[in-house]
Amino acid sequence: MKEKSYLTAALFAGSIVVSLFLGEMLLRVFGFEYKLFPARVEFGWPDPVLMEDTFTADEEMLWVPKGYRENVNKLSGSRPNIVFMGDSCTAWSNYSRLFSSIIDQAHPHNSFNFVNAGVGGWSSYQGLQQLKRDIVPMQPQIVTLYYGWNDHWISFGIADKDIGAFNADRSLLMRFDDWRLVQLFSYLAIGRYGDGGRPRRVSEEDFRGNLTAMVRTARAADIEPVLLTAPSSHRVGHEPVYLGERWLEDLSELVPLHRRYAEIVREVARDEGALLVDMLGAFDQFPQEDLTHKYFVEDGIHLTSEGSWELAQKLYWALEANGLLDKVIH
Repeated sequence: MKEKSYLTAALFAGSIVVSLFLGEMLLRVFGFEYKLFPARVEFGWPDPVLMEDTFTADEEMLWVPKGYRENVNKLSGSRPNIVFMGDSCTAWSNYSRLFSSIIDQAHPHNSFNFVNAGVGGWSSYQGLQQLKRDIVPMQPQIVTLYYGWNDHWISFGIADKDIGAFNADRSLLMRFDDWRLVQLFSYLAIGRYGDGGRPRRVSEEDFRGNLTAMVRTARAADIEPVLLTAPSSHRVGHEPVYLGERWLEDLSELVPLHRRYAEIVREVARDEGALLVDMLGAFDQFPQEDLTHKYFVEDGIHLTSEGSWELAQKLYWALEANGLLDKVIH
């Protein structure tokens, strides 16, 4: 009788395993995939294949570059002079390196060191999680906070903070996030989170709250926060058409929407008494011809080498004028 019970249990377990295997294979055959980090890059480099190969899921920050955790662990307690935080405008720009070169030229034999901690596609929600979990343990002297693009794009159908809550609730399953059955579960279950519709990845209210929390978190750790507005070459009536295909519901929203988020950065800096480097305002002073053809790539969002040089200089001058260079030059 016992042997029959064992056989029945084994057959039952085997049938479940076979069913799961077949379900997994069918989902793969039909091309089903549902990941809560971008399978496609939003702008420019890298292409979709590189995006898929370069990033991995992260419970708190939704996605991180492969090798990110190992690099962060090495930097814990390293006390860099500045950590440059932000999205692809920081991650894929060379303004941090150019800033370092300005210091080297102006102050030979200094011991300045920095970390570019920007990650493509990130919003201020992810930046806040990164600051608390990964940047504070590095013990930098200054952090620059350069957000304001991905925050105001239309979400995957659920805001960044709600994806974070969803991930926290399914933390064990995230270890198997490459399985299509787990992705199917995510697809079916995520509808319980958020308010439906197509919210912005980070609402204006949450953007303000994230930046405020970042400033206060930095100061509590004896780190000086510096806020940057995100510059742009966009102008009304000449918005990049592709942004209306996925990132905005109405292309005419682009310029006023981005400027509303930039104004929030200014207000947080004022309310918290933090240093503001108003890059949007500064780049607004350049002729439109230079913005379009010299300082920005075609998307009007990411800086060229010339644009990165302008940003690096303006950041240097702002830190110098406000007495913060003394904190980083030895």
